[in-house]
Amino acid sequence: MKKKKHGILRTIGTAFWILCILTSILGLLNMIEKKDFSAINVWLIYVFISIFGYWLKRRQKEKDAAEEASIQIANAPFQSISQLPTVVEPSLILSNGEICHCSIPAQRLIQKEKVTGYTGGGAGVSVRIAKGITYRTGGSARTAIREKVTDTYSGKFILTNKRVIFQAFEHSFEKKQASVTSAATTDDGLFLQFGSQSYILALEDNAVRVSNMITFLVNHVNAPEPEPVPVIEEAPVDSEE
Repeated sequence: MKKKKHGILRTIGTAFWILCILTSILGLLNMIEKKDFSAINVWLIYVFISIFGYWLKRRQKEKDAAEEASIQIANAPFQSISQLPTVVEPSLILSNGEICHCSIPAQRLIQKEKVTGYTGGGAGVSVRIAKGITYRTGGSARTAIREKVTDTYSGKFILTNKRVIFQAFEHSFEKKQASVTSAATTDDGLFLQFGSQSYILALEDNAVRVSNMITFLVNHVNAPEPEPVPVIEEAPVDSEE
């Protein structure tokens, strides 16, 4: 149904453009017959602007399609270890057999409940009733307003085949790759869970790709080897003579 509707709209659009072209040609012939050169110049400028605008629109459409295809390829799940990139991170000390696959700027997001203000509260009022007698009303206590505030800490996200690292001056962390229990993308970026601990990292446009890299490393590279199945040998059966 949608394809049929799209085909009808395309046919109507094509017929409209053909009508516009025929009208323009008839108008041009009329201007030539009347020798209205100023109108002919305006017509030529209009045609040039229309063709140039169509070319720009088509070029932008092709560019957007190429960028979308590039993003889909970049965010595609990894199929083999050879697809993982290898990068050099000078600030990272690698252990024996460790390979760095990702090193990009990142921000760690930490939500905290903070007091952002106070409501109510008063010091009370003193009223003199008679000489030596004063009546004082008690003051009311102020109520704290608490809201969730997100603090950001800039640093660098580093991923190797053995570790997940957030390198920063504050609130940095380092975890073993095999201890990852969940890696998913959110509106804020990348959500990582290591057992009972969780972290949120803003990675700009790299969250999906990094999540796929971690998932592949955990499930294929660092997956525990299956325990060998014990082989039970059957006792030989004595044959009766």
